[in-house]
Amino acid sequence: EVLSISTIEDKAEKLGQAYIYGYSKDFNDHYVARIKNITKAQLVAAAKKYLNEDKLVLTILRQSWTTF
Repeated sequence: EVLSISTIEDKAEKLGQAYIYGYSKDFNDHYVARIKNITKAQLVAAAKKYLNEDKLVLTILRQSWTTF
């Protein structure tokens, strides 16, 4: 589960974050289900709205062969 809450401290932290960001107190209880229900059309629409190919930054991460 993406949003695993295993201790009371985890639950308090997630509840506090929801409060800080202005979400309802049951936000975390329904978060994963809402993500799973996103349709392909909704995802494509969001990508078209927020992703701009002209501002794309390509980053390449490669292993360093230098030893210390």
